[in-house]
Amino acid sequence: MNSGDMKQLLIIVLLSCIMSPIAICQDKTKKNVVFIIVDDLNTNLACYGKEYMHTPNIDDLASQGVLFNKAYVQQPVCSASRASFLTGLRPAITGVDYPYSEYFEDVIMGDYGTIAQQFESKGYDARNFGKIHHGKDLDKLKTSWFNSQVPQYHNKENTDKKGDQRKPYEASSTGDKGHQDTEDVDKLLEALNDVKASKDPFFFSIGLYKPHLPFVAPEKYYKYYPLDKISLPENPNHP
Repeated sequence: MNSGDMKQLLIIVLLSCIMSPIAICQDKTKKNVVFIIVDDLNTNLACYGKEYMHTPNIDDLASQGVLFNKAYVQQPVCSASRASFLTGLRPAITGVDYPYSEYFEDVIMGDYGTIAQQFESKGYDARNFGKIHHGKDLDKLKTSWFNSQVPQYHNKENTDKKGDQRKPYEASSTGDKGHQDTEDVDKLLEALNDVKASKDPFFFSIGLYKPHLPFVAPEKYYKYYPLDKISLPENPNHP
């Protein structure tokens, strides 16, 4: 994307899981939307004053849009929070704790649907990429959901083991291309390129898995956080 295209972006960053809608201004009546959900991301970002964090891309988004200083999750459980912000209903209405309940999938989804389904019903080309729901294609959009199936671990010390025998982290020996998020984002970029000539508006959702456990990332990113420079949290206890 060139600088001219970037200037056309209206960026709104909402910290709830986190999620960030990005509207691309092309049509005066129907805006194109890229809806970004980042699993388990909090405000440990440079744009929130955490100077020890190396987060240039999200900092760039924040500098061009609206940065919310008071934003809260609907529920401190991932699936409950997703069920809420994807449907626009309060957790007390969805009834979801963890994981999604049959009541939510059969009744709530049937009666209310999700934000992607709402956009599709209004004539949008709606598509999902990555982790939107918890491992299920609940939206049932016209275009199939793409969710990368590449392994979470890459190094032999973890791939030769199973379950709790594996470490909760890994400095992966592969490059960016060997990871779920990279493959999901590549598919999103392909879709964005494909709809350039389309007159129909689009609503594309992309759900990123990281920084959810396990903390697996290419080795090159670990250099930003040398162990002797990392400060332990003031409160080491579970919430």
